[in-house]
Amino acid sequence: MDTTTQGRKGAIYYIQLIVGLLLLLALSVTFLYSAYSKSGIRFSGFHMLPDDNAFDRFQWTFLDLGISSIIGAGIIARLMVGFELFLGLMLLAHVFLKKFTYPAIISLLTIFIIYLTVIILKQGNSGNCGCFGDKLQMTPLQAIFKNIAMIVATVILWFIYPPRQKKYLQPAEQEVMGNTDIPNPVPVGEILLNADESQDINMEAADSVMPIINEHQVINKKKGFNLIKLIKSEPIYMVYVAMFVATIAFTVPFLVNNIFIGTEPVRMTQALDLDLLYKNDTIPNIDLRKGKHIIAFMSLTCPHCRKAGILMGMIHQEHPEIPLYMVLNGSNTWRKSFFDETHSEKVPYILYKNTPDFIKMSGTGVPSIFWVNDGVVEYKSVMAYYQLDPAFMQAWIKTTAPAPPIAK
Repeated sequence: MDTTTQGRKGAIYYIQLIVGLLLLLALSVTFLYSAYSKSGIRFSGFHMLPDDNAFDRFQWTFLDLGISSIIGAGIIARLMVGFELFLGLMLLAHVFLKKFTYPAIISLLTIFIIYLTVIILKQGNSGNCGCFGDKLQMTPLQAIFKNIAMIVATVILWFIYPPRQKKYLQPAEQEVMGNTDIPNPVPVGEILLNADESQDINMEAADSVMPIINEHQVINKKKGFNLIKLIKSEPIYMVYVAMFVATIAFTVPFLVNNIFIGTEPVRMTQALDLDLLYKNDTIPNIDLRKGKHIIAFMSLTCPHCRKAGILMGMIHQEHPEIPLYMVLNGSNTWRKSFFDETHSEKVPYILYKNTPDFIKMSGTGVPSIFWVNDGVVEYKSVMAYYQLDPAFMQAWIKTTAPAPPIAK
């Protein structure tokens, strides 16, 4: 091979090395930032602070996928954050890139694209998809294009990174770079494994293959150590690195964001004057004073009310049999932005503008969510949206006990 051809091949190798490394770092940073943005924490200087808003929205997407328990959705959400963190760290550590990491990335992004397509078909291309929490707003369609770009980058990496030294570099250059192209060692391995101790062995030839054996792996001929299996397997340190990365990645989301297990609403017995809802020109289209209803009193401009609205919209989408109702207070000019963000317009609601009567029913703080049976409050979601568990709602609806008497 002439020097011109070899020089061209050497240039191709270094171009693949540089471009591949830059793509890998960009992909890794994207996964790490995505995991951080949804993790439920934020940093102010060197201080770590809670940021529940982003994580809550992310975990509720699993309710939209049919998970009926908030605790279950929270566990799955933390595992997904951990998986993104895991992939980002695996890329940085260069562990099992072509055998595991690249295929896992393509599979995960494909699942995300399918989910976002379903969201667009169900809700339209509006609102924040939550791919980067609240730190970077993206519509579902923008997120699909982002995921496609990441898949393309991963496919390119699959073909060019890490580049093969044996294909492009001279033996001397391979030695300088650290040869990673392992030759087929079967013939020499068979000699080492099958030779009798009294048989003469060409040790010079045997020594030529010894550098390709990982320094942590020791050969013991007397015990019949399987050299061929050893050489064909991955270096043992890479397995240790993968185990360490997995432990960190899947533990951190549970440590920085504890699972809230108090999802059951607070038991109480209290009269709720729902007659006030029926004294105006616009009244509810159902009689909330009879039967069981979960009534949420919310302000159109309250951020926590909007979070409750998001969750109620998801619950109504998956469980339309649950009798949810929203009593909204505020100017009509805020109604569109409220529903654009919460996608809860299919939940039965009334825009109630009599603020004094609204406060009489809701109390001084919103959102106020009451579980009402024949006009009597049996439960209250004191922790608001954290105590809107579809599984508990369904169990409550099935109970046939009459409303408890109100103490006088």
